[in-house]
Amino acid sequence: MIPKSALSENSECKSIAMQAFPFHFVIDDHGMIVNCGATLRRVLDIKADGTERLPDHFIIHHPADIVSIDELKLHKDTPILVRSLANPKLLLRGQLVASTVRCQCYFLVAPWVTELNALDQLGLTLNNFPLHSSMPDFLNLVQAQRASLADSERLSDELRTLNRELEQRVIRRTRALEHNAEKLREANQKLEYEISERARMEVEHRHANKLEAVGQLAAGIAHEINTPIQYIGNSLQYLKNTLSELQTLSLHVEDYLSQEDLNSATTRAELEKIVYDIDLAHIKNRAPKAIDRALDGIDRVTNIVRAMNEFSYPDSAEKTGTDINKALETTLTVAKSEYKYVAKIVTDFDQLPLVHCYRGDLNQVFLNLIINAAHAISDHAEKDGIITIKTLIEQDTEVVISVSDNGAGIPQDIQHRVFDPFFTTKEVGRGTGQGLAISHNIIVNKHAGRLSFITEPGKGTTFEIKLPVSGAKVISNTTAHITSEDLAA
Repeated sequence: MIPKSALSENSECKSIAMQAFPFHFVIDDHGMIVNCGATLRRVLDIKADGTERLPDHFIIHHPADIVSIDELKLHKDTPILVRSLANPKLLLRGQLVASTVRCQCYFLVAPWVTELNALDQLGLTLNNFPLHSSMPDFLNLVQAQRASLADSERLSDELRTLNRELEQRVIRRTRALEHNAEKLREANQKLEYEISERARMEVEHRHANKLEAVGQLAAGIAHEINTPIQYIGNSLQYLKNTLSELQTLSLHVEDYLSQEDLNSATTRAELEKIVYDIDLAHIKNRAPKAIDRALDGIDRVTNIVRAMNEFSYPDSAEKTGTDINKALETTLTVAKSEYKYVAKIVTDFDQLPLVHCYRGDLNQVFLNLIINAAHAISDHAEKDGIITIKTLIEQDTEVVISVSDNGAGIPQDIQHRVFDPFFTTKEVGRGTGQGLAISHNIIVNKHAGRLSFITEPGKGTTFEIKLPVSGAKVISNTTAHITSEDLAA
């Protein structure tokens, strides 16, 4: 509020007032407009020469119901709000100041607008406002706020659009992922089926290979069993005949004892003849030997059957502690018919810990290596064959098994194919080319071990197996440096 003392009648003050209030107007006691600011004069075309009344140009909006200048003067400390009749969009807000010198009232007002674009419609600019007015700042603030709100709304719209697009993309992506997941599940199911089928086929293949090996050994095993069976049969037949003769002698002895005259020469002569005919002394000498031969034959058959049972140990889903030396002895017993006519067996077994392994699979590996060694020697028949089997423990963590032969060796040009499936140099019916391939798979893939060989053409081959012990305890072993004669059963 400008103090009343600031409004003097001198020209200097009037000039300042005119510059400070370009929208002001002055009325006299009769309500006639006697003066007004240059901007207001330009916008509303007010003459301001005392010929036009205030109600000719303005409507007083506040205070309401004001009809006379005297009533208006009573509200001189109240903000006055008037609207132009010529341009209803022009609303002026200010204060009424009464002159102490003349009977005049000064309306010190400024446009009351809330948007910058309204100024263009009124033909005004921010430079037309009074120096003391805060309206330009307010308008700029409002405009900035509305611009900010507009930007915010625009950004909100863009954000909503982006959210909708993102939701659509997420929906499409989710559907694609669900589709891919379904395809992946189908692929996994197919893969699991193929893996299970492959595992089943591998098991069937190993079983078939084992059955093939056992089938190849069947004739030899039958021969090995047949020999002790013949011992048993011959011995039992002899004992049967001998028992019949002894029964005859027993009947004559009973008759002799039933006679009253035991000293009868005739009876004694008959007994002596029967004893002579059955050769009782010979029976006393041969019968125990026949029993021993029969028992020995039974032991040999028992050993062969036990070896076959151990060799055919059923596959297990879990590894078990296995005595490697005993497994080798069992395999040698089963494969005896393959090597006994072509090579001697020399073994050098070290004290070994129990090795956690698949026992049935290792029996198959040992059999394959022993049969290969026997075949290598039989193909190089100009010298006596020797198959040497050794076991030892390295650093308490690894068991080493080697099978050596003094056969023909492996030619240089095929050494890289030794472990290839279906590769064989044997004639049809003697080998399928699967033995070493299966052995390599069992040792390397199933036991995390190593299977390698060293060969020298014309001198022989050594296959070496290395298996992890897995912390098994060492067991005592009394088998060491035994030969094929020691294994005869």
